[in-house]
Amino acid sequence: MDRAPGALRAGGLLAAFDDRGISVHDLGDLPDFRWRPDPSRPNAQNAGAVLRMASDLAGVVATAPGMPLVLGGDSTATWGLVAGTGSPALVYIDGTPGLHTPETRPVGNLSSMVLAHLLGLPGCDLTLAAFASVPPRRVVLYGEDLPVDDPQLRVADRLRLSRISANEVHAGPAKSAARARFAVEDAAEHFVVHVAADVLAFARAPYADEPQPGGLSLQELTGTLAVLTASPQFTGLALTNVNPDHVPDEPGLAPLIEALTAGLA
Repeated sequence: MDRAPGALRAGGLLAAFDDRGISVHDLGDLPDFRWRPDPSRPNAQNAGAVLRMASDLAGVVATAPGMPLVLGGDSTATWGLVAGTGSPALVYIDGTPGLHTPETRPVGNLSSMVLAHLLGLPGCDLTLAAFASVPPRRVVLYGEDLPVDDPQLRVADRLRLSRISANEVHAGPAKSAARARFAVEDAAEHFVVHVAADVLAFARAPYADEPQPGGLSLQELTGTLAVLTASPQFTGLALTNVNPDHVPDEPGLAPLIEALTAGLA
């Protein structure tokens, strides 16, 4: 996933924006860091490196000219987007809700705990949880396709998080996106959008690092983004969890780039 920004550039992302008349300032990359086993923090691996990345990213986002588009990396990049945009609401478009904690996710990959830390759930790393936060009423989960008895969904229900499942999106992406947009516009003065590639149906859109069951089509993602990003309260977007090694040579990343730029245009 650390190679995703370079692969998206090489696949024509900047040219695709230019073709749609969107001016882009490429602010480059943060120092590269590849995930590695961290025996010193087995339940929150690489926490120090992740916090440094998120802090550096927040600084770039806060001073960026125009609308920030953050390219991950894994989902922890969204911490930097949230911190850099200052108290936003959040539409969390992801195959899983990110509501694990170091206590419930023994393998310790922080990318599965992003929303839990933003919400400050018990058992989270206190330093990471203090870095960026979003209250429950400002969060909309969007596009997940988990079994109804999944522990993360029980957490979401307990917190009364707004939730729009993949099945609801299949029934009408424009209507579903409008519901999400209304909720976040009502909850805060501005909002950001997190998009993880694992929200996509992997068989038809093989871009994710870790495929999830079900998933949205690229057309449903484009339709969703078109509604959300048309809001005057939209403040930025993070695209995460793209693994270039999973992408077939043909057509490569072009369909994902087309879906993203069409949605943002």
